[in-house]
Amino acid sequence: MAALLHSCLDAVQTELLHRNPQAGQRWTTAEALSLKPLKKLLKKVDTLVERDKKPLKPKKPVRGRPRPPKPHRLRLDYDELTTVRFYYARLLACDPDNGYLASVLGRLHQPSLSLESHIDLTTQCC
Repeated sequence: MAALLHSCLDAVQTELLHRNPQAGQRWTTAEALSLKPLKKLLKKVDTLVERDKKPLKPKKPVRGRPRPPKPHRLRLDYDELTTVRFYYARLLACDPDNGYLASVLGRLHQPSLSLESHIDLTTQCC
């Protein structure tokens, strides 16, 4: 799950950083402001990918019963959730045939539902 999200976020960041301003490919204000949270989000997801490569350690038994290990979790700040929501369509376009990415982004979208009333995602012309 984290590896797929990392590859799509990396594709979005690469597309942003390799634009040619002389050819008229300039960043919008929202894209420019999202670069720092995008970098921070990529670092978190990369850390999660590395942790997922290692096996989960079983927890210490409680009163003689073994407990199953907890999976690794990804916790995002509001600026990172907003960045994921801003690039939602681009991330889905990264992997159009697989519905798995949509379910991953849906899990990230659930915590951001409380932000929907505060974020205007429509494109605005000057």
